[in-house]
Amino acid sequence: MKEETTNQQATLNQQELLQQENVPKNGTKQTSFIYKNISYTIDSSKKIPTYGDFNEVTKIIYVDKGAPEKFHEGIAVHEIEELEMLKKGHSYVYSHNYAQKKELAFYQSKYGIEEGFKLLVDEESLVLSYKSPTLRISRIKSLKNKTPPTVEIELVKKAIYKGRKYKLNTSMKLIHSLSDLYETKNTIYIDKDIPEKFHEGLVIYEVELREILKQGLGYLNARAEANKKELEFYQLKYSIEEGLKIFKEECELQEQMFAKEIENLPQENGHKVIYEKHEILPA
Repeated sequence: MKEETTNQQATLNQQELLQQENVPKNGTKQTSFIYKNISYTIDSSKKIPTYGDFNEVTKIIYVDKGAPEKFHEGIAVHEIEELEMLKKGHSYVYSHNYAQKKELAFYQSKYGIEEGFKLLVDEESLVLSYKSPTLRISRIKSLKNKTPPTVEIELVKKAIYKGRKYKLNTSMKLIHSLSDLYETKNTIYIDKDIPEKFHEGLVIYEVELREILKQGLGYLNARAEANKKELEFYQLKYSIEEGLKIFKEECELQEQMFAKEIENLPQENGHKVIYEKHEILPA
């Protein structure tokens, strides 16, 4: 009996250790999530600038620590499905819409048609009103012996970067994005209201962003690396200070456009992401 009690205690101790390993420093538990027969971990212990993120390599979905728990699994579904579409070469907007529909289907299968739809609408309102942390811009220590990467933009609206040609479409109004890359159509979209001085930088950003995303390292890593490449381009082409100034102007423009977009949502019946409109890029 004593040996059995000791074994039980040892088992309990092991369980406690496993639980402790699964608890980040701030005490928020990580939770397991199975989707399409694959096991993932949902980590809600941190502030996430993109509200949700997914590291495919570690199978960890990151959800902002302020997100209500009822949205965690839906956000996880969204991040998994969105990355799958991006890796197939679809545009971010198409991938986002596709993931949103999959998320809606998940909620409705779990909670019912009406309650599932309500959950997605509530989550969307929360995400659209979310104020992401200010982007940290790291100064590049040295640009000596470096030359800016070549980005050629031809009169027929083509961009060439890293030896690859892309169609450049600047005729459309994008939603919640300054630019987008549609690999299957070899097209880079830049919002029609974006000044031309930002076009080369945005081409670099989209290509570099997609390369990192396809490695499965998540949006935060991909955005950081793409921003670094874009900033480096501006600084090599102009100067350290002028390049930083242009990059900051682009970031400010993005914030202004997003704020205006959210402000105008009620006039457009809201739910831009759920219901595709003319601004949405075609599949």
